[in-house]
Amino acid sequence: MTRHEHWDEQAAGYALDALEPDELAEFDGHLAGCDECRQLVDQHALVAAQLGALADDDRPAPTWADLRDGIIGPANEPASNVALPTRGRVVPIRQHRRAALLTAAAAAAAAIVGITVWQTGGGSSHGPLTSASSCANTAGCHIVALHSGGNTALSVLVYRHDVALVSTTMSQPPPGSEWALWRLPKSGAPQLMTTFDTVDGTRAPIDVPYADIAGFAVSRERAGTTPNTPSTVVASGTVA
Repeated sequence: MTRHEHWDEQAAGYALDALEPDELAEFDGHLAGCDECRQLVDQHALVAAQLGALADDDRPAPTWADLRDGIIGPANEPASNVALPTRGRVVPIRQHRRAALLTAAAAAAAAIVGITVWQTGGGSSHGPLTSASSCANTAGCHIVALHSGGNTALSVLVYRHDVALVSTTMSQPPPGSEWALWRLPKSGAPQLMTTFDTVDGTRAPIDVPYADIAGFAVSRERAGTTPNTPSTVVASGTVA
């Protein structure tokens, strides 16, 4: 193990409040002069803040204390002189805790990657929204084609509380303009969902049941504005 791999695993334990006093003092001294470790600690804290948001319910995000208890046991767990039997050998608790910290660090790293995908993807249910074919093969995912001049310009994929756009023929807007996506309710005025330049990869949350939606539309708007109503509609489609 390289010297900094040692600090990497300590960063996970630091964020989990799981370091022993001598380890904590050692890491505090290192942390003051290491930008890389400060970033790692921040990333582990981000994991805790975001995990709750990945759930489909309204439960608050778990704290690091909650996660720590489930991964390595309570913070006040006796250390140093306690031994654990394993296949005839005696393993000091410090070694056991070190292995647990390695596991926690690996899990946190994996969660950071997953959360990064979730953040850039616009929601926790983004898998079926990666393509029209993925949506078509997922129960509860809907595809609404938006037409322009008799041709399908793009499709709106709707799954749970998120929508994603997939381009067919639609390109970027003219200079000085941007596209705006509108939700057309069965009753009431069009509701602005988001503005965008590039169709593919654009995602937005949706806060009404799919059954209450009559269709979607895309309009051309002046860049940098927040329109209240569509200016020039360039594509539209209704829910089947």
